[in-house]
Amino acid sequence: MNKYTLLFILLFHLPVFSQKDVMTFLKKNNGELYAELQKNTLFDAGFSANRYVFLGEIHGFAEPQQVDLALFKRLNSRDSFNYYIAEMDDAKAWLLNEYLSTGNETLLEDVFYSWKQDTAQWSNKQYFEKFQQLYAYQKTLPAQNKFTIVGVDKPQDLIITLRYFKMLFTKTSLFVDEVRQLEKALEEQSLSLIEQTAKILLGRISSEKDAAQQVYGINYVNITLLLNNLQGINQSRDFSMYQNLKNYVAAYELEKKKMYGFLGVFHCLQTSYNNVTPFAQLVKMNMSEKTCTILGYYTDGFIMMPYIGQMKQMLPAAVVDQMKGSHPDFANTDRYVALPYSNSQSNPFMEKVAEIEKLEQLAQPSSVHVFRLTGKDSPFNKQSTYAEVNGAMGIQLTNKSDVTTKAFQYIVLIRNVNPASPR
Repeated sequence: MNKYTLLFILLFHLPVFSQKDVMTFLKKNNGELYAELQKNTLFDAGFSANRYVFLGEIHGFAEPQQVDLALFKRLNSRDSFNYYIAEMDDAKAWLLNEYLSTGNETLLEDVFYSWKQDTAQWSNKQYFEKFQQLYAYQKTLPAQNKFTIVGVDKPQDLIITLRYFKMLFTKTSLFVDEVRQLEKALEEQSLSLIEQTAKILLGRISSEKDAAQQVYGINYVNITLLLNNLQGINQSRDFSMYQNLKNYVAAYELEKKKMYGFLGVFHCLQTSYNNVTPFAQLVKMNMSEKTCTILGYYTDGFIMMPYIGQMKQMLPAAVVDQMKGSHPDFANTDRYVALPYSNSQSNPFMEKVAEIEKLEQLAQPSSVHVFRLTGKDSPFNKQSTYAEVNGAMGIQLTNKSDVTTKAFQYIVLIRNVNPASPR
């Protein structure tokens, strides 16, 4: 058999999916999200069997908070997902777990005040109210269903980190000099010194593990997790998130436990993008093949964006003041602005997902709609439709031969999306 005959055979047997095939598949594999969460069709036994499920959002929208809440409740109540991975560090997760346990809303306020000081998009009313709803939900749960927030991010606020550090090291009869050196580094917010002193202290604790466990008791595990995070403070963010999760799972012996995560879109991608290895790809490669990603896409609405730096140069204050008239929630803030959001490359702030119009045809206006992309007959197993985003917020596959379902398995489309409200 010559090479031309072989090439002909290979081409002849390659599946060719037309646009009609794509629409036929999508029509059979879509539904209104909240209704589908109550069924076992799109979210079937195969979905429930995943060890990790990630929901990827673009920060600054209102609706994803309720999507997150509904999805997590479903996974927690039906499938024993008792760990909620969040895009925050271990210190903020400590405050939020204390809030979920005690109902002390001051702790919740502390976390959101920190985000507000950073002009982070997480500082919004919908996110705050979601944690209030999570607290109410936690109170209803039997012991076996109660959940824990797992903070996997690099340190976000060194003031809160210092507060957490002091709580953990209430007993300082061991390694007093090393503890004080790290405490001073945190006070000075010197990243290189924090990295160096955390490594030294972790080494001392590891070398005298039995004594450290006896002195620090129940705090010992969290101490080692915090020190590992601090000694990697200069690592790349996605790798640091993965390392923190891996350390957490090993420390608490959770290798067989199921976990759900609500994170920014990029962190939830399961293959390389923009020559970077995202968090979810590292999890799938090194922790469990049973990893599922649900990616959020949004059309025709508004997004809450920080009004700082370059944004102030691009949008004069007079224009922003006019925009506030249509969004009263932004009337009393100089930190954020509600920007028009559309799936179009003509919008300099936004993005373009090719052929998203096909998804819109199957979803009602102002709806939250889900599309399953997997299945043995799925065209998305052979092509990269919806897998790339063009524009200012673009993400491109590193390997152009990768297909959509290698990167993610579901899409949630929110039409006529609303901006989150500044808090």
